[in-house]
Amino acid sequence: MFHISRNGSSEGPFDTATVQKMVADGTLKADDSLWQEGWDGWREVSTQFAQTPSTRPSVIAPPPLPSQDTPAPSSVGVQPVFVMKGINDLLEVFDDKVTITPKGLIGAINKGFKGTKSIPFFSISAIQFKKSGVLSGYLQFSIPGGNESRRGILAATKDENTFMFAGPKANEEAIKIKDYIEQGIAKIRAPQHAAAAPASVADELMKLADLRSKGILSDEEFAAAKASLLKG
Repeated sequence: MFHISRNGSSEGPFDTATVQKMVADGTLKADDSLWQEGWDGWREVSTQFAQTPSTRPSVIAPPPLPSQDTPAPSSVGVQPVFVMKGINDLLEVFDDKVTITPKGLIGAINKGFKGTKSIPFFSISAIQFKKSGVLSGYLQFSIPGGNESRRGILAATKDENTFMFAGPKANEEAIKIKDYIEQGIAKIRAPQHAAAAPASVADELMKLADLRSKGILSDEEFAAAKASLLKG
């Protein structure tokens, strides 16, 4: 028996025949999610439905939403550089991406039950920092085609690309995170060969000789390339 997650809500359980019919008539999309007893989490229809499901009746509830004190699992073997608990979210910063995971029922409701949002550094066009004071502060990540809101703190609570926090110490941590991510973005976008020193003629001749010794260049091709290189 399958549970289905789509459009921000969970439905089911449904038997195999019903799910097959929903897939066939387009009611269930490829990026919708399925869960059944024995699975450790939700799986996309497009990649998991081909597996043989259990047809034994089940009334077991789907996996619980991440609790406030339990972070969502990160990439296997990769530890985050920063981990910050917000008001209703958990922020994890890695070398090349940032993830935002809703905490508890309120966080999940605000963000639409979509689970962890992963944002690669290369897709971030801007980071907006609002200092926490009387009202909560936030880090908002702008991405091409994103739905980030600029309508104030209330709208920011529902923005999947925004992480909210509170308190003076949180301000300090948020600034460190903002600086780290901006440095990562600058490194990714920097010209790859700006600091490369030009190869000397001797280096190029050694490369040509190596190619000839490996049989990649014939004697004639080596002589022609050498003459062209020495000619400048």
